[in-house]
This record gives sequence, structure tokens and C-alpha cells, in this order.
Amino acid sequence: MGLTVNRGAASAAANTQASLSERFPTFSALAALFFIVASIRLIVVAIYGSPLPFFDEWDAGAGALYKPYLDGQLTIWTLLSRLNEHIIFTSRVLNLVTFELAGEWNVRLQMALNGVIYAGFATGLAAALLPLVPVADRLKLIAFSIVLFGPPLDTEIITMGMNAHFYFVIIFSVLGLRWCIGQAAFSRRWVLGLLMCGLAYLSMASGAVTPLVAALVGALQMLRGGRRNSPAEWIGVVMLVAFGAAMVAAVPDLPYHYRYKAHDALQLFSAVVEMASLPLTSVVGVVIVQLPIVLLFIRTIRQPPAFDHRLWFVIGVAGWVAAQIIVVAHGRATDVLNSRYLAVIPMLVVLNYVALLSFTTSGKWLRRASSAWVFVIVLAVMAVTNIATWRALDKMKGRLDVWQAHLTEYMSTHDLAKYATVPYVELPYPDATALARIVDLPEIRATLPKEIRPMDADRSIIETRTRLGGRWGGTVLAILDGVLRNASIFLALGIALLLLAIHRASDARAPVRRADDGTAA
Repeated sequence: MGLTVNRGAASAAANTQASLSERFPTFSALAALFFIVASIRLIVVAIYGSPLPFFDEWDAGAGALYKPYLDGQLTIWTLLSRLNEHIIFTSRVLNLVTFELAGEWNVRLQMALNGVIYAGFATGLAAALLPLVPVADRLKLIAFSIVLFGPPLDTEIITMGMNAHFYFVIIFSVLGLRWCIGQAAFSRRWVLGLLMCGLAYLSMASGAVTPLVAALVGALQMLRGGRRNSPAEWIGVVMLVAFGAAMVAAVPDLPYHYRYKAHDALQLFSAVVEMASLPLTSVVGVVIVQLPIVLLFIRTIRQPPAFDHRLWFVIGVAGWVAAQIIVVAHGRATDVLNSRYLAVIPMLVVLNYVALLSFTTSGKWLRRASSAWVFVIVLAVMAVTNIATWRALDKMKGRLDVWQAHLTEYMSTHDLAKYATVPYVELPYPDATALARIVDLPEIRATLPKEIRPMDADRSIIETRTRLGGRWGGTVLAILDGVLRNASIFLALGIALLLLAIHRASDARAPVRRADDGTAA
């Protein structure tokens, strides 16, 4: 009798959960996340973004992309050439598209698109994680994702237009893990996942670890019974390992980067702790931040679900971020907290929150611990944003204004002797003479955005040597200007959608009111 009652109660609970899931305002909640994250990025670009290319953009953009493109000498091998350790093929393709659409080398357009891409990734990740979370907690996950993905912690990525590859390596790696982990070996989607792993590597060298992580998870699935233990599956694991090992072996070891590397185990450990503990930055912080995902990993290994269950995806992505942290700690130990390396941190913290939510049904004390964890993390993120992020953006904006003033003066006067005396810190490129040679090229002068383009630039180069001839430039740049001017409207739209989602979720959970006779009121 008791068993029958328990089964009936479990069935009723399952039916209630399914009913609530159907009524959860998924679209408005995810749309809110997208618009809030994207609008914050657009506001940052509108306020702090400069039309001036700087540092690697002169090499990777002017010298290796736009000049050969306008000369008709751009080949697939040019697109696949390396910038330091990285190939950045994906961002080069995107930058060529923006170049054609804008009819100029507009880094602010690139920054804006990068912000939209990042917001799209945050939204896609949240959509993939929502089914793992109880319906009552899904708005919490959306709100937490806004807090983690919203603040512009990766300031150096945001303010440099060419930097889409920092986001592409994350996006393609996550897609590769989703399909290689959650699909049978050699199925259509598994092969597509392998292709995504390749595109991750063609975005940044650290994408080489993606198939290795997928292979490790696949092997664990078979050893623990979550995946069919067959020769085909093991061959798939071996192929992933071989693919990843080949990509790792192809990454060059650059002597001039040796000074940035970890030179002993203690330095490597310290660098890993600095990154893995974010936003708390201490050994204790590592335990606090990462304990939920570690416990989820242990539970998943002890009680393995089917290989296509999304828990394996969470474990795989968390493992991938851990691998990224180790790679950065090894290769850039002396500068591990540079904002360009922080784009992976929000997703790891969000994964820990998902893990934490999976344990909160176990007891009241766990729910209280979860609330305390969220409070500490949110407070720390906001503190870091207030103390470091806005100051870094203000400082960067000041430097960009000085760089632009000196360079525009040189392009007007061609006084190389004077420009060569400009202090190094006031230059957007390490060598004033080399930069002068670049901006003196007629093709490069013609590509510069109108805000810094010299009066003597020959725009006929764009009109005759590009596919679109600059015909869409006016429209595209007008749209960009309108979007950046009105970015706060998109923020308001995102907040309105979030409030709408909260209202609809409350209505979905509200019990049906009944009259005194027991009938629905």
C-alpha cells in the first residue's frame, strides 16, 4: 500500500514538473539574457571603443590580411598563417566579411559583432543547461548567468576588434564537446563535432586540447558503463587522441615567449590557483568556487547516466575550462590574470552553479549553503568589476586617445623624425618607424575608418579592388552608429523581458484557487 502511494506521489511530482517545464517562459528568459549581455558589451564599445587599430591588429590586419586582399594575393595559406602560436583563421574570415560590408577597416564594427557573438554564446550555453535545472530554479540560473556574463571582465578582448578568436575557440570547443561526448562514434553529429574541434584549433592554439578532453570523457563513459563498450567507440577515442596530439605537436614553441612561461611546478601551481579561484583569488577560493563541480563529477562517475545525458556535457566543458586554465598558467604564468584570458572563467562559475543546484534538493542546509555561495560569488564579481574593470577601461580609453592623436598628426604631416621621438607608451605599435611604413601604404590609408582616415587617402582602391566596392558601407555604418547610440534601449528591453519572464514563471507556479465547494474558482 505504501509503495503504491509512493509511486503515485512520484508520478504526480513528475507530472507537475513536466507541466511547469512546459509553462516556463524559456524564450523570454533566454532573450533577456541575450539582450542584457549584448547591450552591456555595446555600451562599452560605444563609450570606450576607439576607431584606432593597435598592437597586433597592424600585423594581423593591415599587413597579413587587408593589404594582400586588396592586392589580389590573399590565399588560403595566408588565412592559415600563424600569429604567434595561433592561426586565428576564423576571426580573419569574419574580419574580411566586416571589411567588405563596411567598405573600410572598422574595428568598432568588429567589437560590436564580437559582443553580439559573446552574448549569443552565453545564451546558447544557458539554453543547453536549463534542462538540467529544476523548473523552480531556472530563472535563478538565468539571473546568475547575467551576473557572470554581463560584466565586461575581458576588457582587452572587448576593446580590440580582431579578437573574435577568443570567443570562437570557446564556441567551437563547446560544440565539439557536445557532439563528440553526446553522440555515438562515427555518427553524423560525432563527425561534425570533430570538425568543430578542428575549427577551435583554427581559432586559437588552445583549441588543440578539445578532442583530448572529449576522448577522456568518452573513455570514462565506457569504463563506467555510460557508453557502449565497443571497438568502434574505442577507435573513436583513439582518433580523438591522435587528432588532439597532432594539433598540440603542431603548435610552435616560440623562444621570445619563454620569459612568460612557468619555469617550475610551484609557479605553475600558483598561476593555476590564481585563475581557478576567480573571482575569489586564493587557495580557499579554489575550494569554494570549484567544489560543486568536483562533487558533481564524483557523483556522475559513481552513478553514470547514459552517454547522451547532458551531465556528461557539463563534465566535459568543465574539464575543458580546467585544461584551458592549465594551458594559460603554463604559457603565461607571469600574466595569468590579464583580462584577455578571463573569457572562460564565467562559464566555469556558471557550471558550478548548475552543479550546486543539482544538490539543493538534498536538504535545507544545502539550500542555505547554496544561497551563501551565490551571495559570495556575486559580491566578488561585482567588486572585481568595480575595482578593476572600469578602471582598466578608463585607462585604456586614455591611452587610445593619445595614440590616435599622435598617429593622425603623423598621417597629416608625414614628419617621421618627429613621430620617431614619440615615447613607446604613446604608440599603438612597438616601432614608430615600422608603423609609419604601414600607414604610408596607399592600400592601408584607404582602408582606415573615416574618423582617422587622412584626407589624401585614395578611396578608389576600395571601390575597384573589393567585391562590394564600398556600396553597402554607408548603410552598415549608419546601422552601427544607431545601434551604439541606442544600446541602452536594448538593455531596457532585456530588463523588461527578464521581468516578463519572472511574471510568467510566477503565474505558472501559482496554485489554482478553489472555491469553498472544492471547484476551481
